[in-house]
Amino acid sequence: MSDDFSPKVEIAKDGSVFETKEYKVFSVVIQGKLYEVWQRKEEHKEGEWNGDINNWWVKYIDSEGDKVEWIPWLPRFTNRPSWDIEICVQNDMRHKSRGWRISKAGFVYIKCDLRMVYRFSCMDLDYAFSRSQYLIHQLLEHPFNFSDPDKEIGRKIYYRNQPGIISKFSFGEVYIDYDGNGTGFDMTHPWDGESDWPVSEWNGLKSIRDDVLTPNIWWFRK
Repeated sequence: MSDDFSPKVEIAKDGSVFETKEYKVFSVVIQGKLYEVWQRKEEHKEGEWNGDINNWWVKYIDSEGDKVEWIPWLPRFTNRPSWDIEICVQNDMRHKSRGWRISKAGFVYIKCDLRMVYRFSCMDLDYAFSRSQYLIHQLLEHPFNFSDPDKEIGRKIYYRNQPGIISKFSFGEVYIDYDGNGTGFDMTHPWDGESDWPVSEWNGLKSIRDDVLTPNIWWFRK
């Protein structure tokens, strides 16, 4: 995951370009609520004292929405993005042709800045904890912006060595539109040594869906 903190610019009426002094940098989660962090002209002493950024402020609005306060934000002493892991391991009960059946069931939901970005099923706590830990490392090192997935819409990628564009993200899955000169994605031939890929019925699809962590996607197409 990466952020773009480069200065924002505006164009004046005379056509000249100048750097914007005040703008929203990103959003953060504080005590379970989403707040905006802004870069402002005013500087705070906390940043100077701690050798940190001294012009980032959290925009705090009171419960009635009448009063705005600006609170210093120091990246060195804060967590961003915010991650939540919700584990639900229980039992499921279903009635089938042979009668009732009770069996293990469960789900794990991973959230980034209060938004669910990944989920998987599980049967016991040991698996839930170990896979969650593994996935968090993958998500942290992944080039996809899980903190703000909307910014990934329109991103150019290669899917199985074929050009595509990210059109949607939902619950850990990306929707990819074909962006080549052919009729659609060629899914009839393996590209990474696979031998069991009988998917000729998928050949020519204009749009496809896959796991965001799949090795089928190369994320750095220009």
